Amino acid sequence: MVQNPDEIVLDEERTRLMSTAGHLLVMGGPGSGKTTIALLKAGNIIEQEQIQPGQKILFLSFARTTITRVEERAQHMLAPKIRAGIQIDTYHGFLWSLLRTHGYLLLERANPIQLLAPPEAAAALAGISEEANRQSEKERLFFEEGFLHFDLFAPLAAQMLKRSEAIRRICSDAYPVLILDEFQDTNDAEWEVIRLLGEHSTVLALADPEQRIYEFRGASPERQAHFQDRFNPSLFDFENQNNRSNGTDIVQFGNDLLVGANRGQKYDDVSLHLYPFRKPTSGLLDIKVHLLRRMQDIRKAGIKDWSVAILVPSKQLMLSVSAYIGSEQTIGTGQQLPSIEHHVALETAGPSLAALLIGVLLEIASSDVADARIRMIRAVIGHIKGNRGEKGPTQASAKVAKFLEEHIENERKARGSNQKAILASVDDILKACDAIQLTGDPATDW
Repeated sequence: MVQNPDEIVLDEERTRLMSTAGHLLVMGGPGSGKTTIALLKAGNIIEQEQIQPGQKILFLSFARTTITRVEERAQHMLAPKIRAGIQIDTYHGFLWSLLRTHGYLLLERANPIQLLAPPEAAAALAGISEEANRQSEKERLFFEEGFLHFDLFAPLAAQMLKRSEAIRRICSDAYPVLILDEFQDTNDAEWEVIRLLGEHSTVLALADPEQRIYEFRGASPERQAHFQDRFNPSLFDFENQNNRSNGTDIVQFGNDLLVGANRGQKYDDVSLHLYPFRKPTSGLLDIKVHLLRRMQDIRKAGIKDWSVAILVPSKQLMLSVSAYIGSEQTIGTGQQLPSIEHHVALETAGPSLAALLIGVLLEIASSDVADARIRMIRAVIGHIKGNRGEKGPTQASAKVAKFLEEHIENERKARGSNQKAILASVDDILKACDAIQLTGDPATDW
């Protein structure tokens, strides 16, 4: 089963876990080995043929990056035939698959459900400030128009499972064992889904009691207690173990940093560099110098797969740091600091809505002029309303969007130079796109 057995050592507690049947609750911090022991447990279940042919063990976590690491870990640890019996997915991905196949049962008309992407959702909810009203509009979009907002994945899945014993049994027949990573971050609706699926499936929950990243969306400090009350699981606690950074204080430093207890403390293998006062034009020099030194140390150590994260408190500072480390500088000693290739975590709403607009422009050749004009203006309205994400449009932008809506719905004429310029730009773009000779290759035409 295990492809690299020499790398994995099972202590007494982990050996006991491997031989324990039924529901399990495994607690521990980062690097305590929760994922590793869960994959080993899953592989052991498959190897001992405790699930039937065609069934799979479902491993769920929140972030796509976490899923990628789990998949890499499984590939490194488990033989191909064993890995084939484990399905690794995000909570949202699994809930979407449930709703995509059975969610139509919640609708009065059996129309296909369409996913409402975050940028489009931001545009649809623009101007609705009260949370209760936003929730009502999300539900209306689903039940009346079939557009599904991400926030409704878990509540609707829970509603569907609660109403149908048959669907619960279908899910458990497909996935007789569930492994739930980052269980402490599940909200009430996600917990309800787990509770219902646990009627016929065995559940292994992995939790870090000290870390609730998603508390803002309903993660409860009582979630482990809920699990214990409902499933009466066998308990395993690896909380004080750290295999990832063993012998260092990195985890302790991280925990202290979250609550502000790091001030004045000293830690092993944690370096603190204070920034001296510099002129505004040189304020980012220290970040780049320390980054270059760290990169040099990593390369000298022969580490192949690595990354360095630069965390800053604001978007504006993020853009400033990105511009600085992405360009060359000559410092006072005459030394040249090279540009550093990097990725920036940007708000995706604006670019995504711009992409939808470009997609509309690519299709204009197959539309009549009047239809193309309306479709383009609708895409522009969506971009205006949603390009700032959850913040919604500015007051000035909202006025522009309202004018454009009234223009295509009630033939409102432009008044003032600004409105006339917007419509003139729309017509100019349409003419320019109509004159383009498309190649048929989407990337080239884009």
